[in-house]
Amino acid sequence: MINNNVTNISIKSINLLKILARTSWGANHSSLLTIYRSVVRSKLDYGSVVYDSARKSYLSKLEPVANAAL
Repeated sequence: MINNNVTNISIKSINLLKILARTSWGANHSSLLTIYRSVVRSKLDYGSVVYDSARKSYLSKLEPVANAAL
């Protein structure tokens, strides 16, 4: 349940990054990387202590989210 919440919030944040990364008026790469680290990665890193003992099926849902913005 918590995994789904983190996944949904992270996907919404990644969608925001996609909007900010538009080629015609988007932000530069360093700004996007800073936004990614502060918005998406911080949410994933916050639960990293708990993820160590999580089932592989839960972790498999988080991996695509973590890699989607990169």
